[in-house]
Amino acid sequence: MKATAVITRKLMIRLIFFAIGMPVVMVVTGATSALLSSMGDAVGAKVLCYIVLAVGILWLANLVLLVVAQAVRTVEDDDSPDLPLD
Repeated sequence: MKATAVITRKLMIRLIFFAIGMPVVMVVTGATSALLSSMGDAVGAKVLCYIVLAVGILWLANLVLLVVAQAVRTVEDDDSPDLPLD
């Protein structure tokens, strides 16, 4: 019976995609917030600042998940025999 991988390739690709894409979303949203602020729309700018904060928190969580997923995947793929510790 073949063991299935806990961390699939598709999951890793999604995590990498979000790790690259979320900073872009943060920069664009932050720039839009600054634009709205300079145009006098304080409420819209504040809302976008909170959105940038939320995306930043999600981005950090995504990076942690990416590191953990890579570690689990490395342990899963380790087929080397265990050597005794001296």
